[in-house]
Parts: sequence; C-alpha cells; structure tokens
Amino acid sequence: LAPRVTNLNGMKIGWLDNRKANANGLLSEVARILHSRGHTFSLLSEHKNATGPAPESIMTHLKCCDAVVLAIAD
Repeated sequence: LAPRVTNLNGMKIGWLDNRKANANGLLSEVARILHSRGHTFSLLSEHKNATGPAPESIMTHLKCCDAVVLAIAD
C-alpha cells in the first residue's frame, strides 16, 4: 500500500472517475468539502470505462500525482 498523505496542501491529487452514475458528482463534492476546510491542492482528473482496467496512458498520467482518489459510484 502507498503511504497515507497527512496534509493535502500543495499536493497534486488525481481523481479517477470510472464513469458510473454519480462518480463525477461524488468526486466534485469531495473536492468541494476539502477546499471548504482550507485544503489547497490541484486536481488532475481522468476518466476510464467501468468495465475494465485503466489504460496504461491514464496510469502513466496519474503517476505524477501525490495521491489518487478513485470514485466507484452508482
């Protein structure tokens, strides 16, 4: 497992949306709440098909992030 991030300020956070219903809304709400609590970070958003693994191009892009959040929603 990756080490836990203890402070989001100045971090680059990857959002991985699997395109299921409400996944994007869930990620947007989490980002809004974190920003409202004073966290300052930049977002890198990627989308993948829910039925398969993320393509190598997306995984390579997300490797530049300090942390990644995956939304799996219905």
